[in-house]
Amino acid sequence: MTPETLSPNHPVVMALCAITRLACSPSLGGVIQALGVHAKAIGVRPGSEEFDKAAALVGLPYCRALDLYVPPEVKQRAESFHWTEAHRAWS
Repeated sequence: MTPETLSPNHPVVMALCAITRLACSPSLGGVIQALGVHAKAIGVRPGSEEFDKAAALVGLPYCRALDLYVPPEVKQRAESFHWTEAHRAWS
């Protein structure tokens, strides 16, 4: 697949754009915020499949147990607990 064939809502394109936005505007706060700004600009809903894939590509996969985008190691720990104890993944 060549870059010309990738749509703006392709997860790789979204991830790269989020990183670029963050590099150009550090005031966005973090990569997930930059991804949210980019997603909104192109009409992609945060929480959608494309958004979740892009978030994983920038190192913050969605964790269903915590209902958050978190580092992979936190996601792995959270998913090892019962959902009522998932918050313990942060300790």
